[in-house]
Amino acid sequence: MAPEDILYICITCRKNGETVDPRPGKVLYENLKRTAVSKSIKPVRCLAGCSQGCVLSLNNKHKWSYVIGNLTPNHDEEQIIQGFIEYKNTPDGKIAFSRRPEAFKKNSLARVPPENYEVVEDE
Repeated sequence: MAPEDILYICITCRKNGETVDPRPGKVLYENLKRTAVSKSIKPVRCLAGCSQGCVLSLNNKHKWSYVIGNLTPNHDEEQIIQGFIEYKNTPDGKIAFSRRPEAFKKNSLARVPPENYEVVEDE
């Protein structure tokens, strides 16, 4: 497990455009920072997925990164932790579809290549 694996949680996210306090993204972050992987979880102000809130990013500059949206606080935390552990256990960040929790299968918004990515024709 690389120490550079980070789970960013958007703390300004709203769910379904609702303006409530605290923001659902902040609730999601607060719930996740009380878990076993809390040292790898960081808050971020806006991941630009406002229409897809709540949003997170699995990130490591040496691996593929994911942006996952449409998450629900007090509901998806267990699946988020499961997905992050799967991510941490990959050498390249690519989580096999069969190993992704349902919240990740249904709500993947983007996969971003690592810092030193080079195109592989048969990938």
